[in-house]
Amino acid sequence: MSNGRRILIVDDEPLIRRAMADYLEDCGYETAVAVDGAEGLEKARAEEFDIVLADLRMPRVDGLQVVATLKSEQPDLPVVVVSGTGVLSDAIGAMRKGAWDYITKPVQDIEEIRVTVEQVLERAQLVSERDRYQRELEQLNVSLEAEVACQTEDLRMQNRELAALNQVSYVIGDPLDLETMLNRATEAAVEAIGADGGAVRLLNPTTDELVVAAARGFDEDYVASATPIPLGQGAIGQVAKTGKPSRGSLTADDARIAALKGHGFNSFLCVPLRTGEAQDSKHPIVGVLTVYMQGQRDFDAHEVDLLANIGNQIGVAVARGQYAADLRETNIQLEQAIHELRQLDELREQFIQNVAHELRTPLAL
Repeated sequence: MSNGRRILIVDDEPLIRRAMADYLEDCGYETAVAVDGAEGLEKARAEEFDIVLADLRMPRVDGLQVVATLKSEQPDLPVVVVSGTGVLSDAIGAMRKGAWDYITKPVQDIEEIRVTVEQVLERAQLVSERDRYQRELEQLNVSLEAEVACQTEDLRMQNRELAALNQVSYVIGDPLDLETMLNRATEAAVEAIGADGGAVRLLNPTTDELVVAAARGFDEDYVASATPIPLGQGAIGQVAKTGKPSRGSLTADDARIAALKGHGFNSFLCVPLRTGEAQDSKHPIVGVLTVYMQGQRDFDAHEVDLLANIGNQIGVAVARGQYAADLRETNIQLEQAIHELRQLDELREQFIQNVAHELRTPLAL
């Protein structure tokens, strides 16, 4: 059964070309063949392939030119060169021009072809993921900068809001760990609204529960002892599910909010933490921000908008931190793969030197 991966085999020897195609198809790959480098380049331009296997010695266009051309035209397409006996140095030269790996002919163990293809495809996937995370992180930074610029223009009309949002922007822009950033951002949100306490709950995508990650105005053990809130349950769970702010009194109708009466609070305002525009539902919700009052308070629309803007900034910062962590992990994996490749290259260079030395040594008669 096909695994969906397509391989282009470029070789001017019909028997080798057919044998490689048959073997790789038995391994679950889809294959296409080209009789020389010129045809190989035409097919690589006309169709989509996951990897190219190219012989070095071919008429019209040789493997070195195939490597150089595809490196220029499709830099993300891995090319593995197939080197005939006596041209190992050419294979290494091709790798320096952009080939991802090489296989020597005649192939002593056909399993080597499958192993090499799998290793190259895995490395290509790591490179692709690293580039994708980098692009997403750059786009996220652009979005954050645009959002901060837009909000700053509006908040210049009100000194308290300007100070509050500047404080939040400073906190999320500082290279802090997530816990410290959330604690400081929660404190800034409480001060901006003039509330008596507040908390940030982050959504655990595995359990679909909102877990307290930061709090202000509560007992010291509140973060550790607070019960997770399932997505969609109660006023806070509904905010995380629908993306719509909620406000009101701590009533017995919602047991999870009513439990906060024991901490002296009587009213609340809760907003979602989005990873983009505050009112744009296409951006995921990563948690909620809630502020609490000890007395009864009817939060007005302006306060709702203000807290929603703060929550939006925190949500972007949380997403940025998660993307950055994922990117660091991908880079670590890629660096390990590159390190292993360099070690392999060193071994190959040593092998070439040993072979050259043996060739220069006269045979004993």
